[in-house]
Amino acid sequence: MSEELLTIIGLVTSWSLTFAIISIYFLFHPEKVEKWFAIIAKLFSFTSKKVEKIHISKDIQSKLNIYRKEVNKECEGLVPSKTKVKFLNPMSFGEDRVEHHEDKVIIIMKNRKNQDENFVKASLFCVENTLIPNARRYVDPQLMKSVDLQFVKNLIAKVDKAKLNYYIDNHLSIQLENNNELVENINILDLLSERGVFTRILLKVLRDYGLQFFPRPSIPGHYEEPRIFFEKIKEFANKKPGEDINPTFKGKHIKISIIMIGRSAKVFTEAGDVNVSPYMTWIFSCEDKGINSIFLLARDRTIIAAQHIAGLLDLMPERFEMVANSVYSVKIKNKYSLKDRDKKSKAICINYIIKENL
Repeated sequence: MSEELLTIIGLVTSWSLTFAIISIYFLFHPEKVEKWFAIIAKLFSFTSKKVEKIHISKDIQSKLNIYRKEVNKECEGLVPSKTKVKFLNPMSFGEDRVEHHEDKVIIIMKNRKNQDENFVKASLFCVENTLIPNARRYVDPQLMKSVDLQFVKNLIAKVDKAKLNYYIDNHLSIQLENNNELVENINILDLLSERGVFTRILLKVLRDYGLQFFPRPSIPGHYEEPRIFFEKIKEFANKKPGEDINPTFKGKHIKISIIMIGRSAKVFTEAGDVNVSPYMTWIFSCEDKGINSIFLLARDRTIIAAQHIAGLLDLMPERFEMVANSVYSVKIKNKYSLKDRDKKSKAICINYIIKENL
């Protein structure tokens, strides 16, 4: 076989392998395909209104699905369905609507001239129809509305921050007007979001709570326990450094304990060893009290302690099972320092279920 032929075969093989790798990547990241489709459509959007609509719909769709993927990493199954965005025919007199399919939700809406409005409308439709869909009917409507509004705010801030002012001015502020309960709820959800536990704890708890009843019809009695739990989590959201609060909530269906690893001085000995015995004692007491889910929260240096506790619990698989382990960044607000007001801090949230109490 000639050297030239071997060279050609090598080039073909190389390109084939590259194409195969790219194909596999896009197969497992379909939201990236949508993003590139939107970029390509944008390049040719000047050619026709139809191509322009394709660009707008694919751009919105890719951003919604990218955020969905990120949120599901924080807590599996919070947003189980993908979203597809379609615009109504300009000659149609149809109204905005949502269609539910087995693996996706299709948002069909008018193409408005204001692209901020297009994105905000699609985000609202998406969240109201895909966020914990099998649990939301069992949550108090006012609390669920608060959750939806906060989730949309977080979504826009993450994937298209330029549209955040439009959302706040033209939708969120209007919803909050003359509704003190909604205002208070959003303030709490803002704090939980800043601490990284809005999705990792609150939404997970609400999801698991609702799934205990699905697919039964909802009754007003279902709303009471999530309402009481939300009052409890307000204590956590408003907790000051060094303040002690009871970390446990035990209702009929929600039975959790949020274990916050304390200051380094409480965790590390003078010799530098990790002392987690008080936390292990508390966890074992949760077993006896009928708690079925525990959340370990730590930040910066105390993350080592949380991971050490997790290592000990992993040695008892017949009693404890890890269901989530998430490392993330949180903002540390320092009102006395402009330099450090947006300083980032590393945090961790580890969730275990207690098997015998399920």
